[in-house]
Amino acid sequence: MFIGAQLYTVRAFTQTEKDFAETMKKIAGIGYKYAQISGTGPLAPRFVADVCAENDIKAVITHTNQQRIKDETEAVIEDHRIMGAKYVGIGSMPGAYSSEGIGADSAKRFIEDYLPAAEKIKAVQAGAFRQILRKGKNARAYRTAAPSPARTTR
Repeated sequence: MFIGAQLYTVRAFTQTEKDFAETMKKIAGIGYKYAQISGTGPLAPRFVADVCAENDIKAVITHTNQQRIKDETEAVIEDHRIMGAKYVGIGSMPGAYSSEGIGADSAKRFIEDYLPAAEKIKAVQAGAFRQILRKGKNARAYRTAAPSPARTTR
């Protein structure tokens, strides 16, 4: 299990590149080695990856805009590859599905709408798992860190 900082809790201090870099330095100073990237300003994935690397922090999950997951799945996958984040998280049920209350019908529509994105993400993750197996690494270690498609955090 990873214990890390959820950046949403410090989102007011992660809106610019300068603030993000300063905040990550402070988070590293506390002793965190893992982070959930969420609530930040519009930061380039390469910048996030570089700042995390400079501070010896691994970005393991994000909260990604739900519409982006659905409509720009390949770009989301690439952003996560660049950052090294293995989990794509949805912070909450998208408004279109929860505005009338969450029930069986809205859950079914959500699944139908997001399943294509989840399948693309899963296919990429399965490929990463096969690469790890080919390299002879411990598959159990990967499973503890492997993402579930369209997974939400707790």
